[in-house]
Amino acid sequence: NESEQFTIISSKKIPNSVPIITGKNLKRYVCKPTNWIKLGYDGIGYKSKSTSDSPKILIRKTGVGITAGLDYSSSYTTQVVYILKNRDKNNPDLEFFLSLLNSRLYYFFLAKSFGEIEWRSHPYLTQTQIKNLPLPDLESNENKKIIKQITKKLKFALSKGKLSKRVDLEIELMIGKLFSLDKNDYKIIFDSINESQELLPIKELKNFQLYEIQNKMK
Repeated sequence: NESEQFTIISSKKIPNSVPIITGKNLKRYVCKPTNWIKLGYDGIGYKSKSTSDSPKILIRKTGVGITAGLDYSSSYTTQVVYILKNRDKNNPDLEFFLSLLNSRLYYFFLAKSFGEIEWRSHPYLTQTQIKNLPLPDLESNENKKIIKQITKKLKFALSKGKLSKRVDLEIELMIGKLFSLDKNDYKIIFDSINESQELLPIKELKNFQLYEIQNKMK
């Protein structure tokens, strides 16, 4: 019942509880828990501690576009998010994969492969769609340098709790280099974004304009 539900999740720390991140706590790049969930209740499908251990990327399952954040707090999560972890220590850091997921390029890939009309009518992200997103060449020396730059820049920004427009633009440009994008590619990507509904995940992709990224390209 409602009173019992109230004692399971609380906005204040309660005995035998852990922080929990819900869908509303998940923003582009950033996710911070605002509630606590009490442990030890029968019938509650708690995730294992190893699943909750950080760092981990959280991706919202519903909504147009991709909303992904990085959790450093080992918070528990609700069922409305996917959890991504780095199982291979030879892989780049999670911050790099987070930058890909939140990029305008990945939004474009998803919108075109899934179909924007269908996406609007049934905005649900599947694990298969996430797995099918293309990766750049992770082995080339040039790309390894760029990946390190992205990771360093993003780690610093996330330590401050937010991503400035300037850093967002710089990261997008570096991702473009990894995929050898040119000015025309970005025009196609931004046209796709501008055709989309003015929902929050889309608005956040419009925090700089096409000319701003083209002007920075050689």
